[in-house]
Amino acid sequence: MNELSRNSSPEPPPYLISEDPSAKVKSSLKLSELIETPVEKHLPTVILNIGGLKHQILWKNLEKFPNTRLGRISRASNILEIESLCDVLVDHKISEIFFDRNPTTMGLILGFYRTGILHVDDTICPLAYSDDLKYWQINEIHIDPCCLIKFNVRRERVLEESGKLIEEDSDSSTSSQHEERFVSDTKRKIWYIMEKPYTSTLAKVMNIVSISFIIVSLIGMVLSTTHYFHVRNEKGELIEDNYPLNIIEAVCVIWFTIEYVVRFACCPNKLNFIKGFLNFVDLLAIVPYYVSLILLKTRGKSYQDIRKILQVFRIMRIFRILKLARHSTGLQSVGYTFKKSYQELGLLLLFMGMGVLVFSSLAYFAEKEDNGDAFSSIPSTFWWALITMTTVGYGDIYPVTLWGKIIASVCAICGVLFLAMPIPIIVNNFEQYYKEKLSQDKAEKIICKMKRQFKDDAKA
Repeated sequence: MNELSRNSSPEPPPYLISEDPSAKVKSSLKLSELIETPVEKHLPTVILNIGGLKHQILWKNLEKFPNTRLGRISRASNILEIESLCDVLVDHKISEIFFDRNPTTMGLILGFYRTGILHVDDTICPLAYSDDLKYWQINEIHIDPCCLIKFNVRRERVLEESGKLIEEDSDSSTSSQHEERFVSDTKRKIWYIMEKPYTSTLAKVMNIVSISFIIVSLIGMVLSTTHYFHVRNEKGELIEDNYPLNIIEAVCVIWFTIEYVVRFACCPNKLNFIKGFLNFVDLLAIVPYYVSLILLKTRGKSYQDIRKILQVFRIMRIFRILKLARHSTGLQSVGYTFKKSYQELGLLLLFMGMGVLVFSSLAYFAEKEDNGDAFSSIPSTFWWALITMTTVGYGDIYPVTLWGKIIASVCAICGVLFLAMPIPIIVNNFEQYYKEKLSQDKAEKIICKMKRQFKDDAKA
């Protein structure tokens, strides 16, 4: 790329800046005449003025890609066709063409025309680069493989983060009516209090209160299983739950219910709220309690069956611990890691499944004569193979023959290798997302601080 100079905006032709009405008529006549004017290239090169930064390139290089914007200019049959593809045609000798665009990516664009290879600069926003490619009518399929994967990953990440910000701010727009604007602003403030603990002091207090209710609920659930808090009859049979713990449980569930309803009422996008995993966890934390109340009201002949169902719903209360993920970046990163690493986890399960099948079969045939009670069949040996491959080794089943011990040793070594291979990828995904999440939270805090400062300055 040859950079000539950065100068002021080029001076357009007189017929474009004339303010005389009669001159405008003359200019329109000139334009109609230009339709019939053929393109004559007086020089082998053309100067492309991109936002004031001039680049020079051979016409023949532009002709290599005729379906792009610059390629169509190089093959234009008349002046008017060129003017329709640029912002200003500086002179009709086609020596300089002006485009009112950001010149940041132009070096990469012209490099594509010269070499046929399109590269990507990591310092350029992937969305801005993608928009430039659309403007210059260059298909992304031309991006070189060395840059394509990294470019797509960066773009998806930016789209995901910007999508979250847009979703969060989608309810901040005001309507023309004062009442609607007031309701919208009120909902937005409540939503920020419930979802963004760093936006205000009240939001921080709400965050602490919510975490406290979760912890109290979990403590109550754990204590309800101890004998000290059981209420029994003379025969020692459990007849009812502990009353104080029931009150604590009811208060916590009422808080969770109010919190869920308020968040749903004030959320910017109801559909995304329903589909959100953390919101599903919140619903899972409160529904079992109400189902249990309904079942208790239907006591009858099938009371024993109802008690079994109640036991299942009480076990589901343990999922309340997942509510802490809403308040912890680390826990959210773990969930994202599992979602992002599903291929690696699937590969790990495939390796382990193959290993269990192979080594359980070998161990069965090696031990069935001398240790047939422990290794009675291949399916019954699956447990031994899995425990050995994961290096747990309970010792409830073990080989006694020489070949069985050799197979067990190889099984343990292969298990270590199978487990070790995908772990670095999973850890890298966790580390990458955790750092990005911390950076995003920090950026949102700065934005909220700037918004508050702007409002204070506006009031002053």
